[in-house]
Amino acid sequence: MCTGNPSLYLIPKAGSGANHIRRDSAVEPARYNPSEEVTITGVVSSVLTHAAPGMVVGSHLLLVTPAGPVDASLGRFGLRGNGALSAAAGRQVEAIGVIRTIKDKPVFLARTVKVGGEVYTIRNEHGFSCRRRRASAPAWRQARKGSHDEPQNIRQHPRFIFLALAFLTSCNSTSFHPPAETIAATSGSPQSTAVYTAFTTQLTATVTMGSTPVSGAFVTFAAPATGASGTFATTSLNTETDITNSSGVAISSVFTANGTVGADNVTASAAGVIGSVAFNLTNTAGLPAAIAATSGSLQDADTNGAFGDPLVATVVDQYGNPVSGATVTFAAPASGASGVFASNTSNTEMDTTDTNGQATSSAFTANATVGAMRW
Repeated sequence: MCTGNPSLYLIPKAGSGANHIRRDSAVEPARYNPSEEVTITGVVSSVLTHAAPGMVVGSHLLLVTPAGPVDASLGRFGLRGNGALSAAAGRQVEAIGVIRTIKDKPVFLARTVKVGGEVYTIRNEHGFSCRRRRASAPAWRQARKGSHDEPQNIRQHPRFIFLALAFLTSCNSTSFHPPAETIAATSGSPQSTAVYTAFTTQLTATVTMGSTPVSGAFVTFAAPATGASGTFATTSLNTETDITNSSGVAISSVFTANGTVGADNVTASAAGVIGSVAFNLTNTAGLPAAIAATSGSLQDADTNGAFGDPLVATVVDQYGNPVSGATVTFAAPASGASGVFASNTSNTEMDTTDTNGQATSSAFTANATVGAMRW
């Protein structure tokens, strides 16, 4: 149970002939105001069982949040004793507490921390650290069963004083800023596939903090909601969330293109990381399935004269998508009323369809024979 009494700590002081119990005004629990509590969410980057030089005394969780790095102070007992908080790097946490500025540096004083559905109480509503029972305690602590104001065994140790820390912070603390957490697209970009077929390579994103891989991070892959897009095998949706492994790598399930041709850029983002990365994917048309005369029909020209418009044909796949890069052969009659193309002075010519699936001939000139030409 978390009680409202401050914990007492032995601090040896040579030459002291009396016992003293005093409070340090810089760390009074009055600094903790429940009405100022805020909730933060983030990913654990580091767990410190002991404060680094210049930090608030006690244990700390260094978090990466959407707003930036946060130093969450857990006090002296946050990671100690039975039922203490258990969190590892890469875990998602939600903490409630207050932000205080100590020596011009912000520190988040956590009251509760939620990890994996478990809620751990770090401090009570007055800001006192919650002390937990251990399996065994030092004899001098077990002996402290007398008066709360002056424990029995203290009278036997006049060369020690006690410091009552109602709020476990240090006046010389500073905020620690871990390296920024980043995400990168490491495999699966760029690539293309025909509509309604699967992309060959699964999408891979890597999350790191500095040069250290972040395991257990949640990475969300998201394809466009409309237009050229696709679905992931595990969800049958355009989004999917995967967890990074010990190497900081998250791999998507197989991604299949929808029926729309075009750029299909999938993004990957991670909790606690600002920004996202993109995988450059393209949905292409299927094989040519049909061809149609789009322009240049029903026109005439004098014998040995050029027709006014070039001939244009359009190629589509089985879903009606224009097929680019297809070869179209224009062929005029071999005898009788006919003509030649400007590109090769022959009655046949091969052209390639553009991104709209259209192939356009060079100028076509009639021969000397009068009559209709059917192609």
